[in-house]
Amino acid sequence: EYHIPKYFSFKNLNNL
Repeated sequence: EYHIPKYFSFKNLNNL
């Protein structure tokens, strides 16, 4: 279950 933080960045996409 992934929780999307309020601050979304491309860096987070890379971690996925």
